[in-house]
Amino acid sequence: MGTTAVVAALPHCVFCPVGNRKPAEYDFRTLNGQWGYGCHEHYLQHRLHDDLGTGKGQKLVLEDGVSPLHTRTFDVTVRLEVPDGARAGDHARRVIRDAVRAAGGAAVFHGIGPAAPVDQEGQT
Repeated sequence: MGTTAVVAALPHCVFCPVGNRKPAEYDFRTLNGQWGYGCHEHYLQHRLHDDLGTGKGQKLVLEDGVSPLHTRTFDVTVRLEVPDGARAGDHARRVIRDAVRAAGGAAVFHGIGPAAPVDQEGQT
C-alpha cells in the first residue's frame, strides 16, 4: 500500500472527544497493535511505528488532493559528509528523508549524486 492512501473523504479521528472530533490525517497501527484513524496530534501520540508504510500506517490524502495544484515540488542541492564505509546515495536519502519528515512532508527521490547513474528504484 505504501505511505499514502487516497480517500474520497477524511474520516474523523477516533481519539478526539466525541463532539469535537478533528478530521483524521492518518490510518495507522496503534501502540496496542490495533488500527485507527487519527489527527496529526493523536497519530504522534498513539503510533506504534515512527514511519509510514505497509503494515505501519498511511497518510490519508483526499482524491482531489493528489492534483498538482495541492502539491509542491522542490529541487534541492545538498552537501553533506558521508561517514567512512557508507554509500553516499543511501546516506543522502536518509538525511534528506529524516529532515523532510521532521518538517511534516514526504520525500520522493528521482536521482541522487553527481551525475551518478540511477536505476528505476532510485538506487545509485
